[in-house]
Amino acid sequence: MPAGLLPTLLKVRNGQGAERGLAAAGTLRLIDGYARCGPWLSEDQIFTRLGEATTRLRLAVIREGTVVPWAVGRAEARDPRRLWALSEVSVRGMYISGAPEPLTHAIEVAKRDWPSWERDRVPIVLLEPSEQIWRGHVRAPNGSLRQITYSPLRGLTI
Repeated sequence: MPAGLLPTLLKVRNGQGAERGLAAAGTLRLIDGYARCGPWLSEDQIFTRLGEATTRLRLAVIREGTVVPWAVGRAEARDPRRLWALSEVSVRGMYISGAPEPLTHAIEVAKRDWPSWERDRVPIVLLEPSEQIWRGHVRAPNGSLRQITYSPLRGLTI
């Protein structure tokens, strides 16, 4: 092998070894049955894809004093679960850690029919219309607030 390629080869092999180690650590062993052990104590510690961590957000608006999915009135779906799914975005974790979600009664009511694991883990970001763009705020990993915009044409912009 040419000496100039050796550093690249070592870098690739180290990366493959790290990925293999992550996969082995996250493997659910059938012999353990339903016991919560190892990294499976919390699903937040297990990743199903290689790459950076992401944060899921559900975009919402307030209509007649009620928090509703952003997709209401913009999609043919009528099922609330489908409308929330259509209002969901995923963002790289390095940009967003969550939403500055006030624990208001309206947010609690909006999440009432969600599965319990989603109620705690998927924040709602309230958007306000501004011409063809909706604006809201999210929390950055350092705790500060960041403004976001959402447009059906451009998607989510931080």
